[in-house]
Amino acid sequence: MRGSVAFRVLLPVPLALVGVGACAQLIGVQEIPRDAGADAGDAGADYRAPRHDASDGNTGADRAAGACEAGATRCSADGLGMETCEDGVWGRRATCPVTAPVCLGSACTCELGAGQCASVESQQWQRCQPAVDGAAPTWVDVDAACPGTCTLSGCSAQPTSCSVGDAGTHTCGVAQAENCCTSIEVPGGAFDRSYDDFSTGYFSTYYPATVSGYRLDRFEVSIGRFAGFLRALAGAGDAGMDSGATGWRPEPGSGKHAHVNSGRGLSAAGGGYESGWQASWDIHLGYSFVAHQLSSCVNPGLVSFDPTTMEPAPGFTWSSPINCVDWAQAYAFCIWDGGFLPSEAEWNYAASGGAEQRVYPWSVAVDAGPDGGISCNQAVYVSATTQCFVTVQPVGSKSGPGGGDGKWAHADLGGNVLEWTLDEYTSPYPTPCLDCASLPRDVSGDAGTILRVQRGGSFVSSSRDVTASFRGFSPEGLASYPGGFRCARSP
Repeated sequence: MRGSVAFRVLLPVPLALVGVGACAQLIGVQEIPRDAGADAGDAGADYRAPRHDASDGNTGADRAAGACEAGATRCSADGLGMETCEDGVWGRRATCPVTAPVCLGSACTCELGAGQCASVESQQWQRCQPAVDGAAPTWVDVDAACPGTCTLSGCSAQPTSCSVGDAGTHTCGVAQAENCCTSIEVPGGAFDRSYDDFSTGYFSTYYPATVSGYRLDRFEVSIGRFAGFLRALAGAGDAGMDSGATGWRPEPGSGKHAHVNSGRGLSAAGGGYESGWQASWDIHLGYSFVAHQLSSCVNPGLVSFDPTTMEPAPGFTWSSPINCVDWAQAYAFCIWDGGFLPSEAEWNYAASGGAEQRVYPWSVAVDAGPDGGISCNQAVYVSATTQCFVTVQPVGSKSGPGGGDGKWAHADLGGNVLEWTLDEYTSPYPTPCLDCASLPRDVSGDAGTILRVQRGGSFVSSSRDVTASFRGFSPEGLASYPGGFRCARSP
């Protein structure tokens, strides 16, 4: 496949393999090619290594200041990092981590008065306080859980979807004890799109991208969260709705990545920036439109939400992922919820573990087994050797030790449901890419026929297609039972 683009199409899947009826969805899949005349090893660089400035940040005068003991550490002059003694001189500099950003003495520690969440699994709030013995400040549990969403860098407002309805419908994770709206900070960086140095076809290092820091929801959107959105879409004339129903719709132009490019959003190939929501897409948001779409989705036994009862369909729970939603509905939900759809580069960056270029979201390593060394404990997918699951599973069901969480603790980045991204499908990727997305030049019409990228594989995918490099696409107006989504947010 040198110098060419190879396609494969997932033809209707004979779901007798997983004990259910036939699948009618067609999804295109692209395998990213090498550039013509280039071999995977031509560049000679280790593309698993993070990109960084090779300098150590020390001046010549600083190095000449005197000898030091090998392995010793000290704070850098700006107080934001630590230097290590190498070969008798102060050399390599490491920036202090976000949870301990200040260097005092010879250790990174927290900044007095700062606050943080203890972990992404916990809603416990902490403050940086002086140690009683005069040592460096340390994090101390001082308050109750965050009233909103707790991230490693602080509390943020509770997303709309978890602030409406019964609180019991908004718990997720293995123990069903986590906030379904937990959103995790992803530090910005550079990586190679759809590259893992393993998967057949995904071996090009010629599509680099750089993304700014952002937050990505830990979980795929659950039924409990989507139910509130569907109620918000309803008008007073819709069945079962009271006279106060207003029929919410996004403001035109909303949903941009407002934290980049001075509020203009992601840059587009060929110039310009993302347009945000278009009023012509409102047709996809009528309550009756969405309800009919859910009720008529192919293989109704696999549809997780029943719009007539506004509850999970039989066999599903409030924490099951919503499926059978089209691209415009996913985009509108994220706007209503205080966020936006992630770009393909943002989604791929999180699944790849940034510059680690992971094969699976939870692992760099693979083996020669029939499923590449993964198991039903790590992803909701179709195993080559055993029947794991017949339909979607509750979001976060594969978290925990030995499970399938990504580098930053995101669940289900491989398997369960395919996830919509903001981008139009294009090949090859646009370069250069600095906070970029592949965006249609004309978005004035109804959201229906443009191909949009889906990532992550689903419960009807093989192990090959739950890799971080997998790239699928589908018409934006197509709602299918293997498809769902998650939202991203400003940092």
